[in-house]
Amino acid sequence: MASGEIRRGGESPADVIEVESASSGFGFRLFSGPLSAPLNKRGEKKGARFSFPTSAASPMFSPSPWRCVVLALLLPCFLAASSVPLLHNSDVKALKVGEEIRGETLTLRSAQRIYELLGLRRSVSYEVKISYPASVPANFSIQLQRSVPGLSQRKNRRLLNTEKLIFKADSDESVFVILTVEPEGVVAMANVPERELVIYNIVCDELMMGIPHGAWWVGVAALLCLVLGGMSSRAFRCWELGFLLLYAAAFYLIVIDRSVHLSNNYRGKLSGLRPGWIPGHLNDISDAQWRNFRGNLPILTIVLGCFTIVANVLRYWYNLKGRGMSFIWILTSLSYLSYLHGACVGYILLIGSLNFLMAKIFARSKYYLGILWVFNLSILILNRIFEGYSFSLFGQQFAFLDNFRGTFRWHICFNLVLLRIISFGCDYHWSHTNSLFDQKKHMQRCNICSSGKACYLSLQERSVHGDKYSFNMYLCYLIYAPLYIAGPIVSFNAFATQMDMPQKNYSLGQITWYGFRWILTLFLMEAMTHHIYYNAFAVSGTWRQLSPLEILIIGYGVVNFMWFKFFLIWRYFRFWSLMSGIEAPENMPRCINNCYDLETFWKSWHASFNKWLVRYMYIPLGGSHKKLLNVWIIFTFVAVWHDLEWKLLSWAWLTCIFFAPEILIKSSITSVQVRSAFGVCIQRELTAIAGAVTISCLMIANLAGFVIGPSGIKWLISRLLHKDGLPILAGMLTTFYVGTKLMFHIRDAKQNHQLKDH
Repeated sequence: MASGEIRRGGESPADVIEVESASSGFGFRLFSGPLSAPLNKRGEKKGARFSFPTSAASPMFSPSPWRCVVLALLLPCFLAASSVPLLHNSDVKALKVGEEIRGETLTLRSAQRIYELLGLRRSVSYEVKISYPASVPANFSIQLQRSVPGLSQRKNRRLLNTEKLIFKADSDESVFVILTVEPEGVVAMANVPERELVIYNIVCDELMMGIPHGAWWVGVAALLCLVLGGMSSRAFRCWELGFLLLYAAAFYLIVIDRSVHLSNNYRGKLSGLRPGWIPGHLNDISDAQWRNFRGNLPILTIVLGCFTIVANVLRYWYNLKGRGMSFIWILTSLSYLSYLHGACVGYILLIGSLNFLMAKIFARSKYYLGILWVFNLSILILNRIFEGYSFSLFGQQFAFLDNFRGTFRWHICFNLVLLRIISFGCDYHWSHTNSLFDQKKHMQRCNICSSGKACYLSLQERSVHGDKYSFNMYLCYLIYAPLYIAGPIVSFNAFATQMDMPQKNYSLGQITWYGFRWILTLFLMEAMTHHIYYNAFAVSGTWRQLSPLEILIIGYGVVNFMWFKFFLIWRYFRFWSLMSGIEAPENMPRCINNCYDLETFWKSWHASFNKWLVRYMYIPLGGSHKKLLNVWIIFTFVAVWHDLEWKLLSWAWLTCIFFAPEILIKSSITSVQVRSAFGVCIQRELTAIAGAVTISCLMIANLAGFVIGPSGIKWLISRLLHKDGLPILAGMLTTFYVGTKLMFHIRDAKQNHQLKDH
């Protein structure tokens, strides 16, 4: 073939027809195809991509010198122009991160399309991937383009019939992908028209450790298959524990990394962030409870420290018992309440006195408990409706008292006072009946009581002497300073007994260690709120700009933030109560990430409230005999007790909906006794699956109640059940399944440790 010939890869010289100028020696290919292909009526080859007349006598290819010169000058321009993308013929389409566009089509003759990438986050790696049928004779190329430099880019990777481009977004500028397709190969079949269009799919995925999110489950499944093969039961448990720990570590690293990236990227759009004490970081104090507690922590420590020292010195100096100590704590607590509520202390004293009078008059009546509940629920609702009652409602002569309402709304704290009022009324009413508590049987099962001490349960269940139900002990119980603001909640029987005889279950050294651990937890909370702004996302409404995966991460973080917040608040006041000689139940006895069913969760979240609900609501309503009905009544009360909001009611009713199947499944499992090793294994796996579903439901309920509300939940569920959201849903359930299995190992380790101790 003459010099200057253009030939496709894979073509033989016999497949090329040349036109050559005799005078200049210039030649070029006219078409590609077999020479033996038949001619049509005009003398053109069939089955060729480009068909031109092949007669040397054609006027266009006359051998005159000036035509050859012109052709020689125009050909380089034509070739250069053909290599330039035809931008005016291409259309720009949007390609969102994580959403695949399927069934795209382009013509097979040097066509081009531009995609704008949406949803990119700074400092995150991405992969743009094109897939198409293997039978398509096409060559795809991907280019990245942006107006501002600074985008680090790796070279294209070609894997069979897939074209990939990996890059890292280093700024917030718009990024475009230019996709070009060209024909490739030779004609395979003569007399068959060639393909006009090429079909392909395109997707932009976020990479995690170089692997797309949707491909992680493949590696996890492969690793599980390797672990499961041919092991003994004990060896399998050890390998399983190692895998679970590795998975948990990877999960938390990923969650923390994504959370930090989200917090940094949305920092300017979040409300409630203030300059913190860690240099270069803002502090998330968007939660009102945490902000007030943290801001008043120094003065609270001074006040409660002074109260505790004075009370303990007077107790041991004058050998005071219940009656004397109640007077001391009434005086100190009233001064404390006067600072908090000002003139509104009168409301608390008035409502408390009315309840005490009602108890003394009607306590022996069988209708008393109904009267007690109706009266106090009415007070609770009225407090919310009238926002603590303005003094001007009772006459203009009292309007000046509205200027002395203190620094803290009294009707917020009254929620806990109401629980104490009901506790006193019920304990006093039951003191006139025979107790069903078997003290001897309890001592045989309780390690604390068998050692000569008294556990909280025995203090709660044993009725005190009649003289303990006095007004001064009752008033001291209602306004006891260390537990007044946040609890934990103590029954009247337990409080009155310990006011007479201080607790002995905790030594001074144990209480000191308890306080030191609290300080370490406070520093951990500060580190989290300075680097990750979970609650700010919840209160700012910025979750609407996030993907479903990011909403789930934020929701999980909000639940953990709430756990940390209440853990610190409740343990702080419990510490001061222990220093004063009153043992209150631990409100957070178990980590939130170590609960795989709703019953365990509610026994471990605000545990003192749970004990109160069981004693004063659940058992009187019928206990386990009416469990399915009781949960609806109890959780509705819990929602109203917190606040009058539809969001909280939806949270309560969602929890009940999720609670009902768990109750039925547990009752079915306990009725079936499994003895074989295979049966135990199947039961364990089914329980782990049920635990994963339960944790997911619990997250949805908390998202509805405290983050995105009921309308947001509807949107989130629709996204998760969409084709693109199903991998996220599967990954969430898999993660919670792994977490549940890890909780099983923790439970087994604790049981083995207890058996060794015995």
